[in-house]
Amino acid sequence: KEHALPILDAAREAEIVQTNAKLVEDETLREYYVNFIRNNMAVSRAYQHTLMSEATMHVGVGNYDVFIERGALDQADKLFSLDRKVLVVTDSGVPAEYAARVAEQCREAHVVTVPEGEGSKSLATLEVLLFAMLQNGFARTDCVIAVGGGVVGDLAGFAASTFMRGIDFYNIPTTVLSQVDSSIGGKVAVNFGGVKNVVGAFYQPKAVLIDPNVLATLPKRQIA
Repeated sequence: KEHALPILDAAREAEIVQTNAKLVEDETLREYYVNFIRNNMAVSRAYQHTLMSEATMHVGVGNYDVFIERGALDQADKLFSLDRKVLVVTDSGVPAEYAARVAEQCREAHVVTVPEGEGSKSLATLEVLLFAMLQNGFARTDCVIAVGGGVVGDLAGFAASTFMRGIDFYNIPTTVLSQVDSSIGGKVAVNFGGVKNVVGAFYQPKAVLIDPNVLATLPKRQIA
């Protein structure tokens, strides 16, 4: 941190894995040992990200980490638990590559892109997300990730809070306002009967990933 060095040194990790793998003569055991080393490294990286970000939300009902780092979008699998089915929710106004980059880090990802705008915060769109999870055999051990602004975060979070009485939820905000405001605090909701956020809940995410690099696609006026 003092020298602004990245946490991940892929070449060094590969060297350690290769060196240690040679110590295991049994080829069958070697595969398990290599996985063991890699898992240890993943745990270490996640803890280091926590120390580097120094941003842990204390909300009274279960604390969670807020990871703030340039390039963190491509480290989602190191910071989140993605070895399961993942519903990645985004909207048409968010560069599609963001959701795709998250999806490729998941064991099994299902990407749903909703129309851009406040109109997507509806029971009808919520039903689309719930049906996608039901159709793809999601269980209580699976999760939802929001990749987008406040609309996407509110909608995806509410879907996570209601499916099977609540499954894990992660938030990756991609606008200035959602990074500094709506992604923090656990407020999730949809609009109903012409009233904004009238149907919702307080449902805290497991973690929030804030990558300032994703703001590069926004107009300068929004950044200002």
